[in-house]
Amino acid sequence: MTFKEIIEKNKLEKLNDIGFLKFKKDIELKKGLKFEKGIDYPLKFSYIKEGIREGGFDEGINIDKFLDSMAYILGIDSKLENTEDYKKILKGLLDEPAKYYISKIVENFKESPIDSLIYTSSYNKLFSANKRIELIEKESLSNLLDSLKEELDSRDFEWEAQNILNSYEEMTLKYENFAPPYLHLAYIYEGEENYIKAKLYYEKFLEKSGDNKLKDEVREELLKIEDYVNIESAKTYLAYGEAYKAINYLKNVSMDYFDREEFYFLMGRSYYLLGESQEAEEYLQKSFNEEITDDNASQLAMILVNENKLDKAEKILKSAEEKIKDSFFIYYNLASIYYLKNNEKKALEYYEKAHKIDNLEEIEKIIRNLKKRLDS
Repeated sequence: MTFKEIIEKNKLEKLNDIGFLKFKKDIELKKGLKFEKGIDYPLKFSYIKEGIREGGFDEGINIDKFLDSMAYILGIDSKLENTEDYKKILKGLLDEPAKYYISKIVENFKESPIDSLIYTSSYNKLFSANKRIELIEKESLSNLLDSLKEELDSRDFEWEAQNILNSYEEMTLKYENFAPPYLHLAYIYEGEENYIKAKLYYEKFLEKSGDNKLKDEVREELLKIEDYVNIESAKTYLAYGEAYKAINYLKNVSMDYFDREEFYFLMGRSYYLLGESQEAEEYLQKSFNEEITDDNASQLAMILVNENKLDKAEKILKSAEEKIKDSFFIYYNLASIYYLKNNEKKALEYYEKAHKIDNLEEIEKIIRNLKKRLDS
């Protein structure tokens, strides 16, 4: 069942919580507006039970309970019989409809996001757009989606999560100076570890918001993610080959940044692209010492090979082989080193290992040629 189907199913099930009462006579509400006898008016069973516990339900006194029930049922199904009468009463009696609906939505926000969505749907059918109700609707959808994560197909979950993100983006275009959507986007992007975008939206929130207390909290959050922003920016520039700009961001990373292996690797990679092999080797060795990975072992070995330090490069890659099983890059680079050292038997052994992982035609040709030479 998809997310949308679950919502509709749960909404319709809420109809079971509502009964209907008829008045024996017309009840005047205000000039030109009344409960008409003979018409079914909705009333939540919880209100009916409450009335019974109190020793009798005086229908003439509990207008607010009928208003709530009418607002609720319109959010579930606006095509029921007599809904036009309900709409007329709600529009006639609610002086501040947005304020009224927001109170109902917020009341159910955490405990019952379905009820929150029912009230937002009801408001949208009756009144003009309201940015705060639109915002709470998206928050309720997000709460409900998170609660159903284990029940939903992963693709459906990701699709709906993206839809919610897009809807916040649309709000920033529709209500440019309304601060809360920017904050929601910042939280979402930070949760996805997209720190550059998170920073962008945190800064947009600071620009648009007048909530000084919340702005202070956002400033603290910006400080927390600054290292991540610098690392992500450096990766972006490296992907485009702009190593100098990458280094400028990396120099701003604090000593508190937790992933020193990654930091050292990015520094080494940047210096390598700039042709500064001594600095590159230094940082890649530090990265390797922190934690052995495919990337730092292969990059460090490549530099050492270029410096004709074949024994040291072999030692690095053999250490990596012990740590990382079935690595194409480790096998291929070891094969290349053995080939350079004229150890063709060992070179063949490692080319074959690499070929089992990725059967590239280029490696296949090398294997054929080596076998011919060894057989001759």
